Amino acid sequence: MQPGDASSDPLETERMAIAGEIHDRILPLLFTARMKLDSIRESEPVPARQQDLQSVQSLVAAAMDAGREILSHLHPPELELLSWQECLEVFAESLPGSDTVEWSIDCKTPPPPSFAIPAYRIAQEAIRNALTHGHADRVWIRSDGGGPDWVTTIEDNGAGFDPSRSSDRFGIRTMKSRAEIAGGRLTIQSRPGGPTLIRFEACPRR
Repeated sequence: MQPGDASSDPLETERMAIAGEIHDRILPLLFTARMKLDSIRESEPVPARQQDLQSVQSLVAAAMDAGREILSHLHPPELELLSWQECLEVFAESLPGSDTVEWSIDCKTPPPPSFAIPAYRIAQEAIRNALTHGHADRVWIRSDGGGPDWVTTIEDNGAGFDPSRSSDRFGIRTMKSRAEIAGGRLTIQSRPGGPTLIRFEACPRR
């Protein structure tokens, strides 16, 4: 079973069903609307109408882009092509300023299939926060299942923060929500001045 396989997880099965509906029903309608707008624009050379049609075309194109982005968030396509560790390495390298960061990514045990997506999204958010808000220049990512629970940790040497005063941050709320929905636990250890340690653990479903 591949890291992104959702067949054993009802939550991911539902997400895949939603992704299928967006892909098969909504995006084709938007594509057809855009094609018809192109045709109308070519047959209606009136400048005023051209401007209106161009505006509508831009809105339809933006809706299509949003639909594709939602699909990507529901089921990251990269998890179908690469290992979990490779996905994180590619993501880390894609971030602005990543070339000045010392990375250590060691996934002795990748996430169980039912936790691959939430763990990937949590790690992405933690890495983003470490660089954007913490201005870290060292980041350590570990994934291991050697204990009773499988665990992923993301640690950085950035500026840190007070978790008790930052619980309403959207990124932190999102990470906690992903962990809870997956049936796992998320803990955050940090302080002003750093370091920051984010730990996501989950008991794999048998």
